[in-house]
Amino acid sequence: MACFNGCKTNRVLTALEEMTGDGAPVTYCFSFEGEFVPTDVELRSDFRPTHIQIDNRGALRANSNLRRLASLQRGLSMNDQDLKNKYQPVADFMSRNGFQIEHFHAKDGKAVLTAKAPTEFLKNRVWDEIKKVDPNFADLQHDITVGTETAYVVKSGDNLSNISKSFYGDANKYSRILKANKLEDPDKIKAGQTLIIPAA
Repeated sequence: MACFNGCKTNRVLTALEEMTGDGAPVTYCFSFEGEFVPTDVELRSDFRPTHIQIDNRGALRANSNLRRLASLQRGLSMNDQDLKNKYQPVADFMSRNGFQIEHFHAKDGKAVLTAKAPTEFLKNRVWDEIKKVDPNFADLQHDITVGTETAYVVKSGDNLSNISKSFYGDANKYSRILKANKLEDPDKIKAGQTLIIPAA
């Protein structure tokens, strides 16, 4: 019995074909988030199961084939750069939305991401971005908290309502920004002006 963890299906099946080219009988099953997936269903090539078990009663009995299996298993593991690339879209989302990224690297087979979100709304949105990359995100070590405030530079076409919607998910919460910046008229902001965006 052999196991592959966190590997794309097409890569594992290629490895199986290489190891069992002599026609020896092979049975295997996929497990995703603890639920076994039948092998007779159509699987997407980018499906990444959390656990794959292969029971080859023929070819894998020989020690040489077991050593080869171990070598293939090491080769199928994601390296540090792969992990960073995998979660780069999440880091890009954070950079675009005013997060303070404190750590973003890979260590011990996991991507490490530590950051402060400008608001609770954006903290919740980043979870959507993480789940787009990997609904399981078992290879992500994360610590995402909400800071106290962040600075925002007004762009051409901005108004307090759309800034409020971007940070709070609600255009009508612009009064928080008014109060934090001691502004009297919400219509008198200009491109290039720096505003303080309170977390709440």
